[in-house]
Amino acid sequence: MNALPASLRDHGIAVHNGSCRSFKAWHDPETGRDYVYCGILSTTSLVVQVDVATGRCRSFYMAPPSGGPFGMEITLEGHILVTSTCGRLCRIDPKSGKSWIVANTGKWLWRVERGADGKYYLASSPDCRLFRYDAGTDKLDDLGSLSKTQMYLRRLACGTDGYVYCSIGCTASQIVAYHIATGRTKALLPKSDVRPYFLDDFGHARDGQIYVHTNNGHCYRLSHGEAFPVKDP
Repeated sequence: MNALPASLRDHGIAVHNGSCRSFKAWHDPETGRDYVYCGILSTTSLVVQVDVATGRCRSFYMAPPSGGPFGMEITLEGHILVTSTCGRLCRIDPKSGKSWIVANTGKWLWRVERGADGKYYLASSPDCRLFRYDAGTDKLDDLGSLSKTQMYLRRLACGTDGYVYCSIGCTASQIVAYHIATGRTKALLPKSDVRPYFLDDFGHARDGQIYVHTNNGHCYRLSHGEAFPVKDP
């Protein structure tokens, strides 16, 4: 085996049966410690907390019947929100070890991300529906379907501009901008870039902006409800 570069550290194997489907970094302001949380798809799905400095791991099982942690986000108080393929949104408090169900969408949940309004947006299938969860009140809002023809809302990226950018597919991939304040939606990609399958090369880049590579080989920066053609960021 080749030696690891100096910038990488092997912390070993945290889980011997399963695959990592999501992860999120978190800096705990109370302790000053840095953690990475990993959503593990296994016989019983779980979230593993990894201490970046020491490699120490802790495991938290998702509350039944939730499983299939394809999406993960962290609340301001450090609770872990984990999506589930059975439609439940699971919430985990790493300090107490408590794991519980806070919402049931009845859909396959793919992703969750915090929006500019401080609430959490959920991507789902089928029906290409967008949901919103308030971590302070546990209220769940069904914001409706983003397409009459596509089944999958698999990815989303929340901007600081008051929009949620949603990747829908799969027979005609498109980016739909959802305006938080008004609930209005707008398809952003030109017809020439609408192709079959999904837009998986999509999300936040290192410069903080949101980009998408289309299945036609073009790149766009997404901002203020518009798509701007750019070279690769």
